[in-house]
Amino acid sequence: MPAPSLPSHGEIDPRYTWNAPSLFPSAAAWEDELLACTGSLTDLERFRGRLAEGPSTLADALDGIAQAMQRVGRIRIYAGMSAAVDTTDQAAARMSGQAQALVAQATAACAFLNPELLAIGEPSLRAWISAEPRLKALPHYVDDLFRRQAHVRSREVEELLDYVNTLARKTTMVERLTLDGLVSLWHPQLQ
Repeated sequence: MPAPSLPSHGEIDPRYTWNAPSLFPSAAAWEDELLACTGSLTDLERFRGRLAEGPSTLADALDGIAQAMQRVGRIRIYAGMSAAVDTTDQAAARMSGQAQALVAQATAACAFLNPELLAIGEPSLRAWISAEPRLKALPHYVDDLFRRQAHVRSREVEELLDYVNTLARKTTMVERLTLDGLVSLWHPQLQ
């Protein structure tokens, strides 16, 4: 009895596939956003070393970080879903790798946040949260940050750890893609 084969992504009715155009209308549009987002991460530099200026500056920085991370998230989801559809698709694997690199760059660009918040101190941050409405969602984050205070390192070390963490995740992805490719070579019926 022959083993059943699975249809390729292109053979499946679009009603039963993920809605890629809800994020980006095309891979070219995704690429444009990837480049634009990568370039915009340097905008976060203007907040480095300035969070202690006051609650308004902190709120502006958090708004900028949130907007950047939302863009990064959309890029990562689109690339991740494209790669998940067919793990042997080299173009999708490239996109996924680019998105993971962007995640590393974005987290490194924000590495100043926790060390600077700790330097401001918990009492000041609590007062700022009361004074600035845009910081109303911050109490839980502050609780958690000061709970793990002993594990937060300098901006430089946090930035390096973000890059190393991303490299480790990429290594795992390469192993998975290699194994998936080998399995499909040895057992084409499993594709």
